Amino acid sequence: MKIYLSGKIGNGSDKQSNIDLMNAFAKEIREYGINVINPLELTNGLESWEDCMKKDIIELLQCDAIILLPNWTTSPGC
Repeated sequence: MKIYLSGKIGNGSDKQSNIDLMNAFAKEIREYGINVINPLELTNGLESWEDCMKKDIIELLQCDAIILLPNWTTSPGC
């Protein structure tokens, strides 16, 4: 099984807590031996938002499921 994580990252004051949340979810799921796609791991941080979305969508289409993190509703990328 391959799962895609989707949640807010953003550039606001909560960016680091959003990053920490996504990384913690990815770590916990991987402990069960599940293949997790963490969008934070797909880019080197230099790509534009549009380029990140293209990579994310390609990966998402190859997944069996998606986990929406609690903050996903406030993210334009989700």
